[in-house]
Amino acid sequence: MIQLYEQEINIPKYFFTDEDYKSMSNNAKLLYGLLAERLIDEMELEEVWHNPELRKYYGTRDANRDANGEIYINYPAEELASALNVGKSTVGKLFKELEAKNLITRKKRGQGKPDDIYLELAE
Repeated sequence: MIQLYEQEINIPKYFFTDEDYKSMSNNAKLLYGLLAERLIDEMELEEVWHNPELRKYYGTRDANRDANGEIYINYPAEELASALNVGKSTVGKLFKELEAKNLITRKKRGQGKPDDIYLELAE
């Protein structure tokens, strides 16, 4: 079951106007928005980890730091498929679309575990 938060999902306007991004499917643009919404920036991450009230709000969010200090998220494909109302295989295709535009990098963690997803800021 996916839990939606009462926050806005921001999708960069230039995804719809810039020639580099216009060719992306609308579902890929929505996926980017869902991933960006889940990402907590470094300052907020520190604040969340040290504040029990914020930890409750961010309860199921999974933002972490790797050995290099880079922030990544985990977002199970099943949850993304449910949120976007598509199949799990379609989510895989959408990930590849975002990777082709250098908007995300994924690191596999093994069978049954969600990938580590590093979100690049669109420019």
